Amino acid sequence: YATSFDHLKINYKNNKLNYNYYIIRLNNSNIKCTPDNTDCADSWGNNIIHYINRWYYYRDISLKINNKVSIYLSESIISTGENRNLEWYYLTPLGLFFAEQNHNQDRADGDVITNNDNTIFGLGINYIINKNITLDVSIILDEFQIDKEDRNKYQDVFGTSFGLQYNKNDFNINFNLHYSSPWLYLHSGLFTNYQNNNFPI
Repeated sequence: YATSFDHLKINYKNNKLNYNYYIIRLNNSNIKCTPDNTDCADSWGNNIIHYINRWYYYRDISLKINNKVSIYLSESIISTGENRNLEWYYLTPLGLFFAEQNHNQDRADGDVITNNDNTIFGLGINYIINKNITLDVSIILDEFQIDKEDRNKYQDVFGTSFGLQYNKNDFNINFNLHYSSPWLYLHSGLFTNYQNNNFPI
């Protein structure tokens, strides 16, 4: 059910390091103002349609520690806003998306004020037990409250994955266990869901 995306991919790879960077254009949305909503009308009384652009930035890096162990990190962000285009602070190859988002907490887009950027972090480890068995463990973090008092209002939101793979000759079997918080991939922003044309990314 995966949909196609207009995207740009940048990749660097050598014996120990693999780096991927994706810039993906998601489906756009719009807000149609109703006649009884005077906040949406212009000075002549005409209704306004706000066009919301959605972009998905994703990058990951994996590092081979030795012949058995590899670790990988990932970070992604969905940015949304009225007539919003690519932004240079999300194009930097090593700067954290979350840190760059904080430069733009209250973004004014015409008549619509948004802070609709949604960031997710990932961390994982791959361990080759022997030539036939591989273990893969990962966690993704959508929201984390540093202060304990904030958890009464906003929960920590995360997902975990545990995978075991067995390969021998032409025989392959996988065991995967996933657990995630119920609010994973969801956000208070209207257009920051991890879907494209109602299909999950």
